[in-house]
Amino acid sequence: MVPSQPSETRIPALDGLRGIAAIMVIAWHLTGSMVNRQGWSEMVYATTIFGRTGVDLFFVLSGFLIVGILIDRRRSKNLFSVFYVRRACRILPPYMVLIALYWLCFLLLGSSEAFNNDGFPLNLMAQASMLWNAAMSWADNGIARGFSITWSVNIEEHFYLVFPALVWVCPRERIAHLLVIIGLGSWAARVGFHLTYPQYELAPYVLTPFRLDGLCVGGLLALGYRCAFVWKIAVKKRVALLAAATVSVLCVPFQIALIRHELAWHMYLWGHAWLSVVYALVIAAVVLNAHKLSFLSSFPLSLAGRYSYSLYLFHPLFLSLFFVVAGRRELVLGWYDVALVVGSLAVTVAFCVALFETVEKRFQRLGHRHRYEAGVTSTALKPAG
Repeated sequence: MVPSQPSETRIPALDGLRGIAAIMVIAWHLTGSMVNRQGWSEMVYATTIFGRTGVDLFFVLSGFLIVGILIDRRRSKNLFSVFYVRRACRILPPYMVLIALYWLCFLLLGSSEAFNNDGFPLNLMAQASMLWNAAMSWADNGIARGFSITWSVNIEEHFYLVFPALVWVCPRERIAHLLVIIGLGSWAARVGFHLTYPQYELAPYVLTPFRLDGLCVGGLLALGYRCAFVWKIAVKKRVALLAAATVSVLCVPFQIALIRHELAWHMYLWGHAWLSVVYALVIAAVVLNAHKLSFLSSFPLSLAGRYSYSLYLFHPLFLSLFFVVAGRRELVLGWYDVALVVGSLAVTVAFCVALFETVEKRFQRLGHRHRYEAGVTSTALKPAG
């Protein structure tokens, strides 16, 4: 039978997964992406490059949680107002702080690869309107390392902006078809663009129409979670699903071997789509076997999950800040650079904890004062954070 949990129930193990996703991305940015791939550093690059796919895990998780809420609350009278207020209270406060810190760093330190003022006020407009990913695509580069991480946040926000209306107007029995069409269309568009314009390597990675497959796969998982027939089969096969998820994870070294030298080709044609399915399988296995995966609810991973959004947003800015102040390129070439990386991580963690406790938590509470009215049709999962 379909789970009968209250609509605001949180699955702690999913917080742990979110924490793992954040750790993957941060580990990649602070290690493999910082080396020059010569000698021993090639091993560091190879062992951490998969961390960049933590973004794919974020997308599938978001699709699973957010589409699930929209499905359950689609008949609520105040669906749109409550959904958008809650999302705004969750996303915007840290994001606006990031914009303010970015321009403060520019004013104090001047223009650099990390804090770039070329095109002001267009850069500020792109930041404020959450179109930085479009600006990156147009420029075919990250524009400013202190802010380029926001491309994935922009994609999720575009999804949140449009999908409530699609769920509201689409008959429930057709939502799965809608997700399949959008997901396959996004994958096909990414493949077609890359094969047609291989010289533009960034656009298929950061532009919203090319990265919706992970969110849609997560949405399909949310539908399956709420279907009595599918859920009954999944419960019976929970051990097999856990084994399949484990085997999929164990295949990671083979993908690493392929993407080390042909990253764009493999990831755009099949890698992101394959990872969306793998991460959906992992999430399903976690939901079904949470009692066996207690480590995902452990204190360290729970903390990482709680602060994951801010950690994700701010770690590139503080990393760039440390290297700009030190007058060095963002490369690890010696122990001094290692110290800069470690210092930036320590400051990032301290800042994000303080930000969450003083700002984020208050806005989240404010958002959850707005409650959905009658119209709940089944279980809704509370998004992690």
